[in-house]
Amino acid sequence: MTTLAEQHDAILKTLRDGLPQLATVEAYSPGDAIDTPAALLELEVIEEDPGENDGSDRVPLRCTWTVHCVLSTRTPNVQREIRAMAAQILGMIRRQRWGGLPVRPPEQIQGGPGEISQGPHGYESWYLTWEQVLYLGDDVWLGDPPEIDTVYISAQGDEYEENDV
Repeated sequence: MTTLAEQHDAILKTLRDGLPQLATVEAYSPGDAIDTPAALLELEVIEEDPGENDGSDRVPLRCTWTVHCVLSTRTPNVQREIRAMAAQILGMIRRQRWGGLPVRPPEQIQGGPGEISQGPHGYESWYLTWEQVLYLGDDVWLGDPPEIDTVYISAQGDEYEENDV
């Protein structure tokens, strides 16, 4: 079974493994104190994607994910460094299937300046956002195979007798 939690965890694992220099890689939770550099993951939109059908009977969900890249304002060259961090994460995201999950490649990847907070504990941030279709649920073809049976396929209106074949 595929779940949103599996994709969420797989994205965080990819970020942690790919960027070990990050002090914090977690779900976005406003108001929490965090150590920087940080990447905070947020699922912003979930909608059924009726145009997607992979033949598995799983529900296609179009998810909009955001990673908030955060650096302390005490970071030297913080404006340059936050953009470099965002670009590096974008490079990691662009073709991700998150360890083989049943998802389509990311689409509509974009980023830009995020929230800024001044003061002694201030920060600079950039966001990266993308859409990705996740096939939620069990694949009907992964369980027990259907029973074997004989059928006769013909053009509409044609009928075959068993001894005609």
